[in-house]
Amino acid sequence: MIELQDIINFFRDSGVGNLLLLSIVVTPLLAGLYKRFFLSPKLQVSLAPLTTGTRPRAGGEPAIQQFKSQALLLTSKRGPIHNCKAKVVSGRESQYMLWDSTRDNLGAKDTGTLTRDLLPEEEVRLPVWETRKTAEGEWFSLNIGPGSMIDMKEVTGPITVEIWFLSEEGVLSKKPYRYTVSGRSWDTISMVPVGD
Repeated sequence: MIELQDIINFFRDSGVGNLLLLSIVVTPLLAGLYKRFFLSPKLQVSLAPLTTGTRPRAGGEPAIQQFKSQALLLTSKRGPIHNCKAKVVSGRESQYMLWDSTRDNLGAKDTGTLTRDLLPEEEVRLPVWETRKTAEGEWFSLNIGPGSMIDMKEVTGPITVEIWFLSEEGVLSKKPYRYTVSGRSWDTISMVPVGD
């Protein structure tokens, strides 16, 4: 008659037992790695072309103002990204960027939100900077919240920004996306990627 101790000894002393034990330990590890590298959503980031146009100016003379802006185009691949945030670091300061619809929807009163769900294959614009030009002058702002417009004359040199993307799942990239915004006037301002 075969007893439980005989079965335990067989598995302990044979290659079958070692293989079974190895598969019990390794399978969850391999499943986790497979999910992380082949099933988890990935973020695709590209630089959008410069956008220029006019928009209404509340109570202003003239009643319209010119604007120029540049954004990043974000696309989620292989699945949704929940509560995506963009953290911008410039110099020693860091702040979260706004998913600000006022830059895309003329006349909107929305102040923006810090997070946004990204659906698979949907291209979403995240504004990085904007300039405005009126008869009174030219102003510049990074997308870090309302009230951050500065006179273009005060922009003394290039501004390098690092942008990190975060979500419920953690950091979405191994390193930040780096860009330089340069130009001291309405006519010359632009943003380019910084190579590593």
